[in-house]
Amino acid sequence: IGAYRGPFPGVEFLPYRRDELVLIVPEGHPLAAREAVAFEESLSSEFVCLDVSSVMQRFVFEKARGLGRRIAPRVHVGEQSLLIGLVAQGAGIAVISDAAARAFDLRGTRIVRLTDAWAQRELRIALSTRRRAETRWLAPLIEILTRDAPARTDAPGAAQ
Repeated sequence: IGAYRGPFPGVEFLPYRRDELVLIVPEGHPLAAREAVAFEESLSSEFVCLDVSSVMQRFVFEKARGLGRRIAPRVHVGEQSLLIGLVAQGAGIAVISDAAARAFDLRGTRIVRLTDAWAQRELRIALSTRRRAETRWLAPLIEILTRDAPARTDAPGAAQ
């Protein structure tokens, strides 16, 4: 499951669900009083980041570079729970998916929406077109994954 866009040879994509990237900030942070901000407004703050091996973290770094800016993280961590804990302690702010943020204890933090279009993501289930027919457990897994997903208007397998 990922937010990768575009066609990939030998891969079929099925819609999964929408996801939103948000800022989490300490309660006393100047951005904490805001409901939503442009990503560029956050770049003057100290950041706490996931490990550089995180695809999502590299995506966020690319977005900063696209604005002619660079994020120099105060610290890198390997787990989202540590990231949120450090934000709550005032070590910096972070970009994380809204769904992931809400899965943790957010005491001491505030969620601030990002107004940038790229912060709204379409997650898709990636399937190997070659192996799909030979995997018996795949259809039940897809049914479980998509059972509670919101209704979609895009066609399954369509490149986004």
